[in-house]
Amino acid sequence: MFIISAIMPTPDPEEVRSILVWGPNWIGDIILSLPAVKAMKGRFPGSRLVYAARYPLGDLLSGEKYIDELVPIKRGSFFDNISLAKNLRTRGFDLAVALPNSFRAGLMLFLSGAGRRVGYASDHRGFLLTGPIPPRNRKEEGHRVQYFLEIAKKIGCVDPAPTVSLSISEEEKEEAKKILKEYEVGSDDLLICVHPGASKPPRTLAPSRFSGICRLIRSRWNARVLLIGGAQERGLLEEVRAGSGETGAFFINRPFSLRTTAAILERCDYFIGCDSGLMHLAAAVGAPVAGIFGPGVPEHTGPACEDAKKAIVFHRFPCAPCSQNFFTECRPSPDGRPPCIEEVRPEEVLAGLEALMTK
Repeated sequence: MFIISAIMPTPDPEEVRSILVWGPNWIGDIILSLPAVKAMKGRFPGSRLVYAARYPLGDLLSGEKYIDELVPIKRGSFFDNISLAKNLRTRGFDLAVALPNSFRAGLMLFLSGAGRRVGYASDHRGFLLTGPIPPRNRKEEGHRVQYFLEIAKKIGCVDPAPTVSLSISEEEKEEAKKILKEYEVGSDDLLICVHPGASKPPRTLAPSRFSGICRLIRSRWNARVLLIGGAQERGLLEEVRAGSGETGAFFINRPFSLRTTAAILERCDYFIGCDSGLMHLAAAVGAPVAGIFGPGVPEHTGPACEDAKKAIVFHRFPCAPCSQNFFTECRPSPDGRPPCIEEVRPEEVLAGLEALMTK
């Protein structure tokens, strides 16, 4: 049975006392959605804003004062989802917003019982929403910050500044300093963070290229090079470090939380990496970013910070932006990379870093 939703009028702030925001599934999208979430709280200042996010990614937002409560979304069975929906339904939400485009997100909003449900009418879920927004094709959707802000506009929000920021407490900064001190990084040392990973290997440079970047950094500046990545990237970090030779590149060989990762990135003087969640996290805590792009385009997923804090290394190919259904539009290189990322050389990345240093 299909339900045709009526056009939803802009909610009156006096009528919205509780808001459910169903968050994206990736670090980068969570970071880039923050201006929209902040705008929602600004539009409905008297409301309680509850943000549901995939565990443990939601922990990133624990320091944001405009989010009143975090609800973890854990991977589970159909019955686990129903249990979560029942829990949400007891909360009596006046408004629910789906930031990701999945059918599941729309269904969970419907099951939450919220009277007003807003999101893009993608993945055949428009009938579950009272305020469906026509979906956009890949080339028209614009930057992800604006993409999420369009949802906020649907409920009467106005555009805030398009930059993204994430709060780091003084205690978290001190913890980061203590960890780095174990690796003999002092407060006056030039610390350059390099992230050689991405959610999909074809989106990033080959490990040998990142090793070359580390060697160039060491030969040009007396800097410490911190390799950073998730637990699943430990093998990649070791490969890059081994290829870096006597540069002194290091990585922190123990698990730590996303909040600690953010605090360590906040201490870094510069960040180098491809289109990834950690690139957006670095930009959100104020680290100047040299972003390397290939299949993705900076107009859609570039770091959301002021121009003085970003340098983009990018070779634009006619097929950009890529569907990232590798490799249907191009042939892979011997390293298993598409031509757009294969074109990027370590020397170009170093030039981007030098440009940052002179801004």
